[in-house]
Amino acid sequence: MTGTREPDNHDDGRQAKRPRLQTGRGRASSSGRGRGRRARVPTDPPPAENQQGEHTIPMQTQSNDTSNTPAPAVPDSTSVDLRRYKTWRGAGSPHDNICFECYQPLDLVPCGTCKRSYHVSCKPKDSFLREDNAHLWYCPVCVDRGWHLAPPTITPPDSPCMGTPKFTAINPASRAPVRVNSEAVHHEDTANGTQRTTAPRESAAPFAPRKSRFNTLPEEVDSALWVVYRELESVPLLRQNISDLQFQISSLRQELSIRQNELALTKRVVEKGRAAEIELQKYWEEAANRQASTDDTEALKAKNRELESELNNTRNELERANKTLQGWKRKLSNLIDD
Repeated sequence: MTGTREPDNHDDGRQAKRPRLQTGRGRASSSGRGRGRRARVPTDPPPAENQQGEHTIPMQTQSNDTSNTPAPAVPDSTSVDLRRYKTWRGAGSPHDNICFECYQPLDLVPCGTCKRSYHVSCKPKDSFLREDNAHLWYCPVCVDRGWHLAPPTITPPDSPCMGTPKFTAINPASRAPVRVNSEAVHHEDTANGTQRTTAPRESAAPFAPRKSRFNTLPEEVDSALWVVYRELESVPLLRQNISDLQFQISSLRQELSIRQNELALTKRVVEKGRAAEIELQKYWEEAANRQASTDDTEALKAKNRELESELNNTRNELERANKTLQGWKRKLSNLIDD
């Protein structure tokens, strides 16, 4: 009679799941006693038995939930960002050739976790520069995502743990017979006065640790694949390091060329200073020579003036002598005439 009351007390989903639960365990038990255990499942247990098998209540709710079609999962912005990051890393971590702010090329500083590039003068205030050995710079978008503190890492997709949406719609159906049958075994063992621990162990089966995606392969092949994947994972990082080193080398070359130009300009200035000093020395020598010639000229002029004055005096004396001579001549002629 209890088997006929079950469809009246439960919903259609649980009634639809009952044949699947019975067939899931029916293969394991071949005796009539096992069938009797399945017959006890649909009945409503008394309060005392319900307390002993309360671990089966979430199982039934979960099995009813899985009977419905699961709604499509809405992609999270974080998962979309991680997917874009993995795609960008898989492409070799390329960066934009123009500034994200002014759209101008040349002398760009790339972001460490995305394709954006900025000039030093165009860097936003909310960007971040790591002071460790990497010296990576992060744009404001990546800083807002928190990647400047914990950059995302590329790891192989492991088997999801308990409670992920991918397996909640499949695994509960396969685990439901185990829980229902464990409840029946638990009730029967309680009636016989014996306690078994098989039900908690079977109910704890979903808590198994994660397994590798290569669990169907031998351990040697699995470990080798992990090593190969890690090496492939390090290739984008090495490319990023190479691009950073190339950027540092280009900046060092530019700085070296600037220093060389400054040194050449300094040499030119020194050479021009030396030439100007030599020319100034020549001017000093010429000025000294001119000063000496000027002194000589002044001395000659003074001597010439003295000679001219002496010449004038001599002429005056000669005129006076001539006058005196003429007077003596007249006197002499007068004396002769007398």
